[in-house]
Amino acid sequence: LALGPGGGEKERVILQSIAGARRQAWFTAIDASAELALCSVERATEVTDGECIAIVGDLDFLEGIVGETSFDGAHGGRVITAFGITPNLLPSRMLPAIRSCMRLGDVLVISANLALESEGETVPGMLDVADLILSQYANEETRVWLRRFLEEAGLERAYPDCSFRV
Repeated sequence: LALGPGGGEKERVILQSIAGARRQAWFTAIDASAELALCSVERATEVTDGECIAIVGDLDFLEGIVGETSFDGAHGGRVITAFGITPNLLPSRMLPAIRSCMRLGDVLVISANLALESEGETVPGMLDVADLILSQYANEETRVWLRRFLEEAGLERAYPDCSFRV
């Protein structure tokens, strides 16, 4: 279950790993953009024979949307991804929406995609870009957001310090 998957590149890697373990994988992309939801489903169909669905929707309707999907996790837990949506939403809005669709045995994989690799990009060039981006996020406002996120997720004790580095 991919929340805001964009083009689905990272989800495709996860699906490849599942297929490599000879496990059946189903894929549902939920994105506010129809074009991006369809693009990520197209990428998913390259690596899985399981059912792949594109749903255009918003986090406000996440619980209802997930209830309509065909895969119920009866054959194991689900992997729920939220790559790149964290910078766009407050934890107080995002976490309850994600929690509403999670079940026992599910795994949540969440990150912020801050720098995309460009064709022909070199590692030193990427590090320069990462340094520019880091300066935008290594600030008190972001620390407050991350602390609030960790508190609301019940993880503040596991991650007491917030640091930024490349």
